[in-house]
Amino acid sequence: MLNQMVQIINKNNLIEKGDKIVVAVSGGADSTALLHGLYCLKETYDLELYVCHLNHQLRGEDAEGDADYVKAFSDQLGLKSYIFSKDIEALAREMKMSFEEAAREVRYELFDYVLNETGANKIAVAQNMNDQAETILMRLFRGSGLEGLTATKFKRDHIIRPLLGIHRRVIETYCKEHGLMYRTDHTNFETDYTRNKIRLELIPYIEKHFNEKVIEKLFDTTQLLSDDLKFIESYVNDIYNRCVKEESVFLSDLELDDAILSRVIRKIIDQQVSLKGVSYESVKEIMDMVRLQKHGNEKNVKGLVFKISYQQLLFYKDCSKGLESTRFVGNYDYNGIRLEQLGSVDANSSEIVTVDKDKIKGSLFIRTRKPGDRFSPLNMKGTKKLKDFLIDLKVPAHLRDDILLLCDEEQIIWVAGYRLSELYKVDSQTQNKISFKISKIPK
Repeated sequence: MLNQMVQIINKNNLIEKGDKIVVAVSGGADSTALLHGLYCLKETYDLELYVCHLNHQLRGEDAEGDADYVKAFSDQLGLKSYIFSKDIEALAREMKMSFEEAAREVRYELFDYVLNETGANKIAVAQNMNDQAETILMRLFRGSGLEGLTATKFKRDHIIRPLLGIHRRVIETYCKEHGLMYRTDHTNFETDYTRNKIRLELIPYIEKHFNEKVIEKLFDTTQLLSDDLKFIESYVNDIYNRCVKEESVFLSDLELDDAILSRVIRKIIDQQVSLKGVSYESVKEIMDMVRLQKHGNEKNVKGLVFKISYQQLLFYKDCSKGLESTRFVGNYDYNGIRLEQLGSVDANSSEIVTVDKDKIKGSLFIRTRKPGDRFSPLNMKGTKKLKDFLIDLKVPAHLRDDILLLCDEEQIIWVAGYRLSELYKVDSQTQNKISFKISKIPK
């Protein structure tokens, strides 16, 4: 397995010498082997490793045992570990997500938190060849294009997957050979979930009756499709960069094949807001507008308005509705802006603020302004209308509705990017601090 890991790392440029890597470890065979494998390669690549584990609070004592195992294994290797415990089921209800979606959101928020705490630059997760095969089948059954069928990538941004091209049986053999007593999650053997059914029932059936190497063949298929997708994406990017302006594109430049036009429109959406949750039907409606070229036709997708205006397709953000109050957990992306929690740093600027943690009442929330908002600007007595505060700062009217407000259950803590509230500042009585940062999301 170690040799395969090295080949995958080098071929896909996953690791550079001197990298600091946060390793996501559940305690199962895959993540245990990943941590041990990276530890064995520590000297080769001059790595600094940190371990991150999340107890989802779903399996009682078994989950506690997983956390204890990860902590003990990290200690054995002499690695610093960050062990978190969150009631994911309760958060899923609160966030109106499925358990799996909420768990993923929280996991990656915690990974990013550890990344910031340690100064690390990469996060390693333990998806393997079998996971890839299961994902392809799930997406195939639901309906998917090339993007979905290429499934998980070896590397996306700062997230790396050094085991992605390795079969699970090779990983389990590695654990056995090195005496790694990994934990077993018994919910993986329950067929209540689609992925489990695919892993436990469908794939064994295909292996027995059709192709015993179906996992390897599905993985090979993703690599072939990935090559095709890279070519198509390069072609689409060229069209996008030449033809799409800040808020418009000429209809004459959109006389394209459907496969390319749909991707240009999807790229516009992704660059302006996000593709997450955007259906094929929504993209097709915009394509139909482009083909019809009827002046005045418009379509709103996730707050991004597409409108036919004479010989152009215009696109702009609908500012008639702001961001409703949303629970803030770790970080939040909105309109190309990211608000994130840093832990505690001694800094105060327009981009970073440090507040007295004990002055925060209840949970944190993020929202945009609403009529009647008031807050207490730093170094001022009393309160001030938020509208007047922004006017005094000469903030253009069209930008005011997109300014993020960090709040607790009672008041505005920070007009993000502009001013901290006097009521939450750090003073001589402060014992616990917490910091927040606002930044533009790189395109």
